[in-house]
Amino acid sequence: MVKRGGALNSLDDLNVELEVLRSLLRVAYELHFIKASSLGYIIKQIDEVGKMRGGWAKHYSRLSGGQNRQASSNKDN
Repeated sequence: MVKRGGALNSLDDLNVELEVLRSLLRVAYELHFIKASSLGYIIKQIDEVGKMRGGWAKHYSRLSGGQNRQASSNKDN
C-alpha cells in the first residue's frame, strides 16, 4: 500500500508530467506532426485525466488531514 504522503507526491509528479505532455503536443502541432482536431481531442483526454488526478489528490489530502486531527486530539487526552 502507498503511504498517503507518497500518493500525494505521486499525484504531484503526475500533474507535472501532464503539463509536459501538453507542451510537447503543442510543439508537435506547431511542427505540423498532428492536426488541430487531433490536438484538441488529445488535450481534452489529458484534461480529463487532470480532473481525476485532482479528485484523487483531494481524497488523499482529506485522509491525511483527518489523521492529523485525530493524532492531535489524542495528545490532549
